Parts: sequence; C-alpha cells; structure tokens
Amino acid sequence: MKLLLTGASGFVGQAVISKLMTDGHELVLVSRTPSKLEARYGNLHTYYFWDALSGVPDKEVFNGIDGIINLMGESVANKRWTTQQKQKITDSRVKGTENLMNGARKYAKDLKVIVSASAIGYYDHFQDDVIDESSPASNSFLGQLCQDWEKAAKSITQDRDVRMVIFRIGVVLGKGGGVMAKMIPPFSWGLGGKMGSGKQWMNWIHREDLSSLIADSIKDDTFSDVYNAVSPQNIQNEAFSKTLGRLLKRPAFFHVPSFMIRLLLGEFSVEVLSGKKIVSTRLAKTGYPFKFSNIHDALEEVLSL
Repeated sequence: MKLLLTGASGFVGQAVISKLMTDGHELVLVSRTPSKLEARYGNLHTYYFWDALSGVPDKEVFNGIDGIINLMGESVANKRWTTQQKQKITDSRVKGTENLMNGARKYAKDLKVIVSASAIGYYDHFQDDVIDESSPASNSFLGQLCQDWEKAAKSITQDRDVRMVIFRIGVVLGKGGGVMAKMIPPFSWGLGGKMGSGKQWMNWIHREDLSSLIADSIKDDTFSDVYNAVSPQNIQNEAFSKTLGRLLKRPAFFHVPSFMIRLLLGEFSVEVLSGKKIVSTRLAKTGYPFKFSNIHDALEEVLSL
C-alpha cells in the first residue's frame, strides 16, 4: 500500500516507519523539515514539506494514497501548561488533523484506511471503576483535547467510506527516547522513587508493540474504531519505580511529594499524580500477541545496550 505518514520524525513515528518498511509499504512522509527525514532515510521514501497549521497539504501529496497514519502533535509534557502552550498543543493536534482530513477528503480518491493517534488522557481518571473503551471522557484539558482530536479525525467518515482506527495511547516505553530518556538518569544516580502517593496507575505500552499494532491495523481489515493501546499488565507508580531501580541496581527510595510536583508542573501535575487502571477490552478480543506484556521484560529491553 502507499501510505501517507505524519509525525514521522517522532519517537513513535520512527518505529512505525521501520515496521511499515518491513511490510513492504510505499511511504510518503510530510513534515516541516523534510530535509531531515531525507537525510535519515535517503531515497527510500517520498518527502513533502507541510506546515500542519497553514492549510491542507498540496494535491500531489495524496496522489495514489491508500492509507494515512496520523501521529502529529506537540508534546504535552515538555513544557509547563501556560495558556499559550495549551493552545499550541491543541492546534498541533486538532487543527492539524482537520487540515489533513480536509486535504484527504478533497484529493485522496483511493483512500481506504486511516489510523490516527489519541491518548488515554481522554478518560476521567477520578472515576471509581477500571477504565476501558466504553468509559466516559474527562472534562479536563486533556479529555477535551482528545475528544476534539478524535472528532477531527473521524470527520472524513461523514462523507467518505473509509475504515477508521484510533489508538488511545498510554505511556510509551522504549529505548533511546520518550519518557524513559528522562527517567533513567535520576534513577541511575540513585535519585529515583515514587511520585506523590505512588498508588496511581501507570498505563504503558512498549514502543515495539505500539508500532506493530499500528502496522497491523493497516493491513488487517478487522481493526476498526477505537482501541486503548496499553499493555495487559498495568503497574502502579511505586512498583514501577522499584522495578526500574532494581534493574539499574540502584536504590529507589527517593520520594517526590505531591506538592513539589504541583509546583514544578502546574496543571499537568494532575495527570502525573492521578491515574486509574486502564484496560483494552477491544484489543483483547483481537488476540494481539504482545511482545512485551510485563513491565520487567519491557524495562529490561529499554535498558539493554
């Protein structure tokens, strides 16, 4: 298949490209810096410049496209949530996805499937029950963001017969980037430990499993609608910290109290300090064989040389 990919330079995007190349797909990568992608991959792919907030991609971008994988978005954790930063986060996902879908609606005549990212921030983490795909959305900033993001992706299905797959992604663990790149140094220095009460759930997925899920959903027509992209083995923050410390052979007794996290992170601290157990009822029904279903194996791979 000929696939259009956004977010190609990101931590997840790079792994997805590797899977898609193995499957033999032809890739079209759009970016504000296509020269960097071309420097990485050479003549293996086709590259186009596109500023997601400026309007729809050019017509030629969609020529012969069978599927779209939409992974674009400003990181929610890199900067404090000022009013300006929250607008930037929203625009990069919602407005960017709206522009992408408007372009696809207009120019992608052969389009069959769209796979779009969302996040488990969609859910209300203060409800009492275990959360699955049927659970209600939160009215928090992230909850509203994810609702608008998904609505923008699904807008094309109103007048086009396109298979839509949305993954609400948990914390992505992987080697060489993502959240682990920030966590490993303090734990290596013996400064690791639980955050807040440590009882909040960490709903994670290994990058290799996430990229495989995305690649599989392109070629497997049974994938449709929304899935929580989380590992079957959730873990609470304190247990995660102890496991990481044990694998690094470092103590993990350092405790970052809730008030300090609130001071450092502001509004985003709510997402760090809260977290209910999230499962994927719909993904379990597919029988997808997770390569990394437990946290010990996942962290062991992340820390391997």
